Amino acid sequence: MNLNFTQMFPSAGGDDQGDEEESEQPAMPAWFGPPENELGAVLPLGLVVGRSEHGVVALPHATAYSRGVAFNVLALARGLSRAQSSRLLHDQYFLDEGGEPPEAFLRFGLELPNATRPSNIGGRMGPRRHLRPDQEPDAPVFFENGGGGGSSGGGRATISPAFWLWPLPEPGTIRVFCEWPAVDVPLSTVDIDGGELVAAAKGITPLWPAPSA
Repeated sequence: MNLNFTQMFPSAGGDDQGDEEESEQPAMPAWFGPPENELGAVLPLGLVVGRSEHGVVALPHATAYSRGVAFNVLALARGLSRAQSSRLLHDQYFLDEGGEPPEAFLRFGLELPNATRPSNIGGRMGPRRHLRPDQEPDAPVFFENGGGGGSSGGGRATISPAFWLWPLPEPGTIRVFCEWPAVDVPLSTVDIDGGELVAAAKGITPLWPAPSA
């Protein structure tokens, strides 16, 4: 008998199971994150939002999409012990939605032109856990979505989260807030022009052509 193993023990699904084409996943709802079919338009900002002797929170740039904006944040800390730097990185994964977040947690939020105030208070994934793909939220969505992670060493620590805002804001002033108690960065604010984000969103690049009707 010259059979090999797979001939002796055929797949329960039949010989042609592996030949079936993988079906495409349904499109991600607009509020779940940046569109998969768009190369967003980067808007340089180069802003320091808050600063102290031991920490700084900056907003290097934002990336505008047709249905929202990703805000790329850079937060640096210095003069830390090894335990402090480890705690600072660990507490960015704070998940509890109740009570006050730990002092090492970087607080980041916006005041939009329509006066609503979304923020990351509630934990790293708090807001996203309540999103449903079949139900459009009735308020702006704001949560951490990607970014460059974090690192520490030599008494320093760096974190670079990205925050997704849905929907694309109206033209007008967007006030950016931050606070980082563990490194003495007080509640601080800087303004950006929402109209520039709306204008940048018109310059997105589609990654694939729209399907023909």
